[in-house]
Amino acid sequence: MIFVVASLKASHPDAIREDITFVPSLWFVIGILFIGGIADLLGLVVVMATMAFGEDWGGLLMMMRVDDVPGFIPLFIYGAWLGTQMGQGH
Repeated sequence: MIFVVASLKASHPDAIREDITFVPSLWFVIGILFIGGIADLLGLVVVMATMAFGEDWGGLLMMMRVDDVPGFIPLFIYGAWLGTQMGQGH
């Protein structure tokens, strides 16, 4: 992220603030971890429900990969947090 912000500052110096913080507060991190845990648990419930209804092994292996998708939600939340800091430079 540091390199992305540095390249954005080089191409658009007025669009990004100088005092961007890359490390959020403790409560924000705890909230992200909580949301990520809930999302991962919901993905696991989907996989277990698929197993309970007797899905074939190919479908089950595909569902195991679907279980990992909600784990990206905290990454998008962190990216949105950084984006709001960058957008306040105008």
